[in-house]
Amino acid sequence: MNLDNPSDPSARTLYYGIPGVSYTIIDGNITNPYDYTNSIFKEDSLNLRSLVDPDFNITLETEITGSTININTDITAINSIPEKDVTVQIAVIEKLITLEGNEVVYESVLKKLLPDAGGTNFSHEWAPGETESINISWNMENIYDQEQVKVVVFVQDETTKEILQASTDDTSSVSTGIFPQDYDNMELSTKLYPNPSSGKTYLLFSKSLQEDYSLKIFSSLGTLIEDKILRSGVQYSILDTENYKNGIYFIRIMKGNKTIGIKRLSVVH
Repeated sequence: MNLDNPSDPSARTLYYGIPGVSYTIIDGNITNPYDYTNSIFKEDSLNLRSLVDPDFNITLETEITGSTININTDITAINSIPEKDVTVQIAVIEKLITLEGNEVVYESVLKKLLPDAGGTNFSHEWAPGETESINISWNMENIYDQEQVKVVVFVQDETTKEILQASTDDTSSVSTGIFPQDYDNMELSTKLYPNPSSGKTYLLFSKSLQEDYSLKIFSSLGTLIEDKILRSGVQYSILDTENYKNGIYFIRIMKGNKTIGIKRLSVVH
């Protein structure tokens, strides 16, 4: 399958300077180095990083007509961003490939980077709400199953190699992207990820707690499901919803008898 498209994977290998089998890195491994050689990558590290507010939002529309895929994507700045050198990469992948006579299922096989491996570069200041649009088509080649064709779009900082935002048209089984924090007039802003939850959910606070708080989780019927203390100095809490029934739950954060924040959580197994 690599012979179908050897140039794009090779270009990304050179871009990251990967000499062998690749591995996952956080934040481009520039500003916040992680010891990938001697440490086991921790799921908590990735999930907590997913709660950090993004710089951009991505909208994506795709349409396949015959053997041609048409892609329209908008990249929008959420806040004011100083001049930054970013590249938008559009990757066409085949989600699952099963070859005749081979029991191995190959996942997320890269078919094409559009318009090429260099992507589309933007280098300027961004005002809140400012949008750059990319409209592109590709006459698909070396596709095994057209129904498995999906598109992934991501924005990358060319200096740090950080992925600033990502989106896909595959909504069947994956969740991508970073979603902005809900700000309100309450004393403590919070954010949940993932939501809906099927196991662990991470509750991130806008700042480290200056004193002890209490956290109470209620079912949609008002039944108290969990009651725990949030100790001073922490900035996040991990909630285990594995044994929760499917449904809607409400997380109430309290200081004494005063409600500081309320979050709605969906549990789907």
